[in-house]
Amino acid sequence: MLCMKSIKIPEILKKLNSIFVQNGFEAYLVGGAVRDLLVGKKPKDFDIVTDATPSRIKKIFRNSRIIGKRFRLVHVLFGEKIFEVSTFRSIVDGSVGNAFGTMDEDVLRRDFTLNALYYDPGKEQIVDYVDGVRDIKKGIIRPVIPLDRIFIDDPVRMLRAVKYSATTGCKLPHSLKKKIRNSAQLLSPVSPSRLTEEVLKIINSGHSRDIVSC
Repeated sequence: MLCMKSIKIPEILKKLNSIFVQNGFEAYLVGGAVRDLLVGKKPKDFDIVTDATPSRIKKIFRNSRIIGKRFRLVHVLFGEKIFEVSTFRSIVDGSVGNAFGTMDEDVLRRDFTLNALYYDPGKEQIVDYVDGVRDIKKGIIRPVIPLDRIFIDDPVRMLRAVKYSATTGCKLPHSLKKKIRNSAQLLSPVSPSRLTEEVLKIINSGHSRDIVSC
Protein backbone atom coordinates (compact mmCIF):
# COMPACT_ATOMS: atom_id res chain seq x y z
CA MET A 1 0.00 0.00 0.00
CA LEU A 2 1.16 3.53 -0.77
CA CYS A 3 0.22 6.47 1.44
CA MET A 4 -1.08 9.27 -0.81
CA LYS A 5 -2.13 12.13 1.44
CA SER A 6 -1.50 14.59 -1.40
CA ILE A 7 -4.45 13.21 -3.40
CA LYS A 8 -7.48 15.47 -3.08
CA ILE A 9 -10.93 13.97 -3.52
CA PRO A 10 -14.40 15.41 -2.91
CA GLU A 11 -15.45 15.21 0.74
CA ILE A 12 -18.61 13.37 -0.30
CA LEU A 13 -16.50 10.36 -1.33
CA LYS A 14 -14.98 10.15 2.14
CA LYS A 15 -18.47 10.20 3.63
CA LEU A 16 -19.61 7.48 1.24
CA ASN A 17 -16.60 5.36 2.13
CA SER A 18 -17.22 5.80 5.86
CA ILE A 19 -20.79 4.50 5.51
CA PHE A 20 -19.52 1.31 3.91
CA VAL A 21 -16.95 0.91 6.69
CA GLN A 22 -19.55 1.53 9.40
CA ASN A 23 -21.58 -1.32 7.90
CA GLY A 24 -18.63 -3.71 7.93
CA PHE A 25 -17.51 -3.43 4.30
CA GLU A 26 -14.60 -2.08 2.33
CA ALA A 27 -14.98 0.46 -0.47
CA TYR A 28 -12.40 1.91 -2.84
CA LEU A 29 -12.17 4.32 -5.73
CA VAL A 30 -10.98 2.32 -8.70
CA GLY A 31 -9.80 2.62 -12.27
CA GLY A 32 -9.53 5.81 -14.29
CA ALA A 33 -10.32 8.15 -11.39
CA VAL A 34 -7.31 6.93 -9.42
CA ARG A 35 -5.11 7.17 -12.51
CA ASP A 36 -6.24 10.74 -13.18
CA LEU A 37 -5.73 11.80 -9.57
CA LEU A 38 -2.17 10.47 -9.67
CA VAL A 39 -1.26 12.52 -12.73
CA GLY A 40 -3.00 15.65 -11.47
CA LYS A 41 -6.05 15.52 -13.73
CA LYS A 42 -9.62 16.06 -12.59
CA PRO A 43 -11.58 12.80 -12.97
CA LYS A 44 -14.80 12.97 -14.99
CA ASP A 45 -16.44 10.50 -12.65
CA PHE A 46 -15.65 8.26 -9.69
CA ASP A 47 -16.26 4.52 -9.86
CA ILE A 48 -16.41 2.61 -6.59
CA VAL A 49 -15.79 -1.07 -5.88
CA THR A 50 -16.66 -2.93 -2.69
CA ASP A 51 -16.92 -6.36 -1.11
CA ALA A 52 -20.64 -5.74 -0.47
CA THR A 53 -23.05 -7.47 -2.87
CA PRO A 54 -25.54 -5.39 -4.90
CA SER A 55 -28.44 -6.43 -2.69
CA ARG A 56 -26.50 -5.43 0.41
CA ILE A 57 -25.52 -2.07 -1.11
CA LYS A 58 -29.19 -1.41 -1.83
CA LYS A 59 -30.06 -2.06 1.81
CA ILE A 60 -27.36 0.34 3.01
CA PHE A 61 -28.31 3.09 0.58
CA ARG A 62 -32.03 3.43 0.13
CA ASN A 63 -31.59 5.95 -2.69
CA SER A 64 -30.03 3.41 -5.00
CA ARG A 65 -31.01 1.02 -7.74
CA ILE A 66 -29.51 -2.16 -9.13
CA ILE A 67 -28.86 -2.08 -12.87
CA GLY A 68 -27.80 -4.74 -15.35
CA LYS A 69 -29.13 -8.27 -15.76
CA ARG A 70 -25.90 -10.27 -15.80
CA PHE A 71 -23.21 -7.84 -14.68
CA ARG A 72 -25.09 -6.21 -11.83
CA LEU A 73 -24.03 -2.74 -10.67
CA VAL A 74 -25.62 -0.28 -8.27
CA HIS A 75 -26.26 3.39 -8.94
CA VAL A 76 -26.14 5.13 -5.58
CA LEU A 77 -27.70 8.58 -5.27
CA PHE A 78 -25.65 10.27 -2.56
CA GLY A 79 -26.04 13.97 -2.04
CA GLU A 80 -26.60 15.38 -5.51
CA LYS A 81 -24.33 12.85 -7.21
CA ILE A 82 -24.91 9.39 -8.64
CA PHE A 83 -22.04 6.97 -8.07
CA GLU A 84 -21.64 3.66 -9.88
CA VAL A 85 -20.72 0.92 -7.41
CA SER A 86 -19.60 -2.57 -8.38
CA THR A 87 -18.82 -5.66 -6.33
CA PHE A 88 -15.43 -7.37 -6.52
CA ARG A 89 -15.54 -9.96 -9.32
CA SER A 90 -14.01 -13.43 -9.33
CA ILE A 91 -11.74 -14.92 -12.00
CA VAL A 92 -13.42 -18.31 -11.73
CA ASP A 93 -14.96 -17.73 -15.18
CA GLY A 94 -12.04 -15.78 -16.61
CA SER A 95 -11.84 -12.01 -17.00
CA VAL A 96 -15.45 -11.47 -18.11
CA GLY A 97 -17.46 -13.68 -15.74
CA ASN A 98 -20.04 -12.35 -13.31
CA ALA A 99 -19.31 -14.30 -10.13
CA PHE A 100 -18.48 -12.18 -7.10
CA GLY A 101 -15.01 -12.55 -5.66
CA THR A 102 -12.24 -10.87 -3.71
CA MET A 103 -10.08 -7.82 -4.30
CA ASP A 104 -7.03 -9.86 -5.32
CA GLU A 105 -9.18 -11.61 -7.92
CA ASP A 106 -10.86 -8.41 -9.06
CA VAL A 107 -7.53 -6.78 -9.90
CA LEU A 108 -6.69 -9.61 -12.31
CA ARG A 109 -9.79 -8.71 -14.35
CA ARG A 110 -8.70 -5.11 -14.90
CA ASP A 111 -7.47 -4.42 -18.42
CA PHE A 112 -4.25 -2.43 -17.94
CA THR A 113 -2.11 -1.67 -14.90
CA LEU A 114 -2.78 2.07 -14.98
CA ASN A 115 -6.49 1.24 -14.46
CA ALA A 116 -5.92 -1.44 -11.82
CA LEU A 117 -5.31 0.84 -8.84
CA TYR A 118 -7.56 1.11 -5.77
CA TYR A 119 -7.71 4.14 -3.48
CA ASP A 120 -9.00 3.96 0.09
CA PRO A 121 -10.40 7.44 0.92
CA GLY A 122 -10.51 6.70 4.65
CA LYS A 123 -6.91 5.53 5.00
CA GLU A 124 -5.67 7.76 2.15
CA GLN A 125 -3.84 4.81 0.65
CA ILE A 126 -3.43 3.37 -2.82
CA VAL A 127 -3.54 -0.40 -3.12
CA ASP A 128 -1.35 -1.46 -6.04
CA TYR A 129 -1.11 -5.18 -6.82
CA VAL A 130 0.31 -4.78 -10.33
CA ASP A 131 2.91 -1.98 -10.20
CA GLY A 132 0.45 0.38 -11.83
CA VAL A 133 1.96 3.43 -10.11
CA ARG A 134 5.37 2.49 -11.50
CA ASP A 135 3.97 2.08 -15.02
CA ILE A 136 2.25 5.48 -14.86
CA LYS A 137 5.53 7.08 -13.79
CA LYS A 138 7.36 5.26 -16.61
CA GLY A 139 4.65 6.27 -19.09
CA ILE A 140 3.78 2.82 -20.41
CA ILE A 141 0.55 0.90 -20.87
CA ARG A 142 0.97 -2.68 -19.69
CA PRO A 143 -1.78 -5.33 -19.75
CA VAL A 144 -2.86 -7.05 -16.56
CA ILE A 145 -4.52 -9.91 -18.45
CA PRO A 146 -2.12 -12.10 -20.49
CA LEU A 147 -1.71 -10.98 -24.12
CA ASP A 148 -2.98 -14.30 -25.44
CA ARG A 149 -6.34 -13.72 -23.69
CA ILE A 150 -6.96 -10.01 -23.19
CA PHE A 151 -8.53 -9.24 -26.58
CA ILE A 152 -10.16 -12.62 -27.07
CA ASP A 153 -12.05 -12.10 -23.80
CA ASP A 154 -13.08 -8.56 -24.79
CA PRO A 155 -12.02 -7.08 -28.16
CA VAL A 156 -13.14 -3.58 -27.12
CA ARG A 157 -10.04 -3.45 -24.94
CA MET A 158 -8.08 -2.73 -28.13
CA LEU A 159 -9.93 0.56 -28.59
CA ARG A 160 -9.43 1.40 -24.94
CA ALA A 161 -5.69 0.76 -25.12
CA VAL A 162 -5.32 3.25 -27.97
CA LYS A 163 -7.58 5.75 -26.20
CA TYR A 164 -5.59 5.51 -22.96
CA SER A 165 -2.34 6.01 -24.84
CA ALA A 166 -3.60 9.17 -26.52
CA THR A 167 -5.27 10.65 -23.43
CA THR A 168 -2.52 9.90 -20.90
CA GLY A 169 0.58 10.18 -23.05
CA CYS A 170 1.63 6.68 -22.03
CA LYS A 171 3.21 4.56 -24.74
CA LEU A 172 1.97 1.25 -26.10
CA PRO A 173 4.81 -1.30 -25.99
CA HIS A 174 5.69 -2.92 -29.33
CA SER A 175 4.28 -6.28 -28.24
CA LEU A 176 0.93 -4.68 -27.38
CA LYS A 177 0.79 -2.70 -30.65
CA LYS A 178 1.53 -5.87 -32.61
CA LYS A 179 -1.16 -7.80 -30.76
CA ILE A 180 -3.73 -5.08 -31.49
CA ARG A 181 -2.90 -5.08 -35.22
CA ASN A 182 -3.11 -8.87 -35.39
CA SER A 183 -6.36 -9.01 -33.41
CA ALA A 184 -8.32 -6.25 -35.19
CA GLN A 185 -10.67 -8.77 -36.81
CA LEU A 186 -12.00 -9.69 -33.36
CA LEU A 187 -13.96 -6.42 -33.35
CA SER A 188 -16.23 -7.60 -36.19
CA PRO A 189 -18.74 -9.51 -34.03
CA VAL A 190 -18.89 -6.86 -31.28
CA SER A 191 -22.38 -5.39 -30.97
CA PRO A 192 -22.94 -1.97 -32.61
CA SER A 193 -24.17 -0.55 -29.29
CA ARG A 194 -20.88 -1.33 -27.54
CA LEU A 195 -18.81 0.06 -30.40
CA THR A 196 -20.97 3.18 -30.51
CA GLU A 197 -20.46 3.68 -26.77
CA GLU A 198 -16.67 3.52 -27.20
CA VAL A 199 -16.71 5.81 -30.23
CA LEU A 200 -18.72 8.41 -28.28
CA LYS A 201 -16.17 8.23 -25.48
CA ILE A 202 -13.41 8.82 -28.02
CA ILE A 203 -15.26 11.79 -29.56
CA ASN A 204 -15.84 13.34 -26.15
CA SER A 205 -12.33 12.67 -24.87
CA GLY A 206 -10.81 15.83 -26.32
CA HIS A 207 -8.17 13.66 -28.02
CA SER A 208 -10.19 12.12 -30.85
CA ARG A 209 -7.71 13.18 -33.54
CA ASP A 210 -4.78 11.66 -31.65
CA ILE A 211 -6.72 8.46 -31.00
CA VAL A 212 -7.77 7.99 -34.62
CA SER A 213 -4.25 8.69 -35.88
CA CYS A 214 -2.63 6.14 -33.54
